[in-house]
Order: sequence, then structure tokens, then C-alpha cells
Amino acid sequence: YIDIANGLTTIQNSNDNSFDVIVIDGLLEDSKALYAHTARVLKADGVISLRGDLERLNSVASEFKIAMPYLVNSLTEPSDLLILASKFYHPTADINLQRSDFLDGCNYYNSDTHTASFVMPNYIKQEIREFVKN
Repeated sequence: YIDIANGLTTIQNSNDNSFDVIVIDGLLEDSKALYAHTARVLKADGVISLRGDLERLNSVASEFKIAMPYLVNSLTEPSDLLILASKFYHPTADINLQRSDFLDGCNYYNSDTHTASFVMPNYIKQEIREFVKN
């Protein structure tokens, strides 16, 4: 758990490869140092999730092997994206879709909703084509 008030300080002072998942609230300042430290403290198969815009997506993409927007609908502006990044896992290529449909207790989630979460409208795909790694 990272306290929002001390999030960047906590990340900077954490050991290498010490986090599985990091969720960054949009309140943290966007900086190259933030993503460099985040990449350093994430385990090799760790993931990061954050809210951002095209500039933030570009910054994240410079530090991670995979960086993709998700849960975007046709009314969403490119200035209001959710971003998933990883050094290892691709959110649609590395999921076993047949197994995901057999998860118990899911009222909403299934393999179709999972893959649909990463489908982008064309106007966003055109804007992110040069720096999104997918």
C-alpha cells in the first residue's frame, strides 16, 4: 500500500523489484523520474495502472515494454485515459481467455469484457500509434 501523500517518496525509497502492482492516483505529478523509479521497483512481471492523458501515456511507454490505454469509450477524450503498463505481461495476448470465462463469482467480467477493455476508437488509435507498445 502506498499512501497518496507520500507516494513518490515511497517509490523512490523502495527496493528494486519489490512491488507486484502499483496503482498511481492522478494526483501524483507526471515526471520521468516517477516512471523510472516505478519501473525499477516493479517486479519483472509487475504491472502499473494510472489515469492520464496522451502525454502521460507517452512518458509511461518510454519506460515499459507494454503501455496501453484501457476502458476508453467513444465519448472519452484522449486527455482522460486509463493506462496499463508492464515490463512483461500484455493484457490481451497473455491472458488465457478460455480459463478466464470459468472464474467463479464474476457478475460482470468475462473474456469478452476483458479484451473489449483494450479496444480503442480510431481517433485515439491514430493519436497513440507512434508511442503505444501493444
